[in-house]
Amino acid sequence: MYDVDCPYCDAEQEINHDDGYGYEEDGVYEQECGSCGKTFVYTTSIHFYHDAERAPCKNGGAHDWKPVVGSPAECFVGRERCSVCDERRTLPTKEANLQEQDADTESLDMWVCGMCGHYNLMKNKTCFHCGGPRSA
Repeated sequence: MYDVDCPYCDAEQEINHDDGYGYEEDGVYEQECGSCGKTFVYTTSIHFYHDAERAPCKNGGAHDWKPVVGSPAECFVGRERCSVCDERRTLPTKEANLQEQDADTESLDMWVCGMCGHYNLMKNKTCFHCGGPRSA
């Protein structure tokens, strides 16, 4: 595939964009023809294409939530993005959930580790999963 024809010899030319050269619309750029050796000038035009799709979630339907993945992973915990409309949300943090769980677990003689979220028996002073201390 080629970009232009040389205006002198009509040879097919691929525009050289090394280091981003020739991508801006507001310039006149030059290049030497690989066939005839003459220098020609060119300008750059950018064309936009739009594609419309249905978005049921914007019309009363449910979002198609997918987890957002990245690195470091701990920065993306609880983040989700709708695969249809790109809306984003952050689920409640583990700390917020742990506060709710603490109230629920008191009647069960259990506590929830603040480091990893695992349930532990009240008799245990450290988390069986991560070794984290039981908070007062």
